[in-house]
Amino acid sequence: ETDVPDRNDPKVKWFGPGVHKAGAIRLTDGETLYLARGAVVHGALYAQGRDITVAGRGVLTGVDYPRCHGPFFFFTTFQGCTNLVIRGVTLTEPYHWTLTLFDCEKVLIEDIRICAGNMLNDDAIDPTNCRDVTIRGVFARAQDDIIALKGMQACPRAERTPCENFLIEDCTFWTDMANVFRIGYECNASRFANFTARNI
Repeated sequence: ETDVPDRNDPKVKWFGPGVHKAGAIRLTDGETLYLARGAVVHGALYAQGRDITVAGRGVLTGVDYPRCHGPFFFFTTFQGCTNLVIRGVTLTEPYHWTLTLFDCEKVLIEDIRICAGNMLNDDAIDPTNCRDVTIRGVFARAQDDIIALKGMQACPRAERTPCENFLIEDCTFWTDMANVFRIGYECNASRFANFTARNI
């Protein structure tokens, strides 16, 4: 890797090689979660704010938690984020939806691996009322849906907010029992528009 953050930066939550029992991890404006190569972090993630990054070559696992019961409602939740980057990491054994975006914009999800496939409701990526999202170079396996675009009234500030401007490219998707793309199963959004998928 060529863009490794400074582990001594107070805005960086750094996990080095080894097994870590982190539990609930929270990120806010300008913060970075970095999982170094060889890191296996047991926990769940909730992020809210601007300019947040999740990066590294390590693993975040929810294996310690029973179905639908973890530190947060979803395994990883990004709420109201702008300029969000998720790159390089592996997300495995989620206890609920794996990578969940609520009311986010200007999002890049790149070169990550999602290794689920262990239960119903382990959706890989659920962008809910989100705009300007790029998903690139991702491998995702789940028992349930892989990319599920949603609109949900329960999403703060996002009621009727559109779900639009998606580019999904150069990815490998594998669902055991559901849908690779599911658009509008929950559809409380003013529109679903401008969705491009290529080289999938």
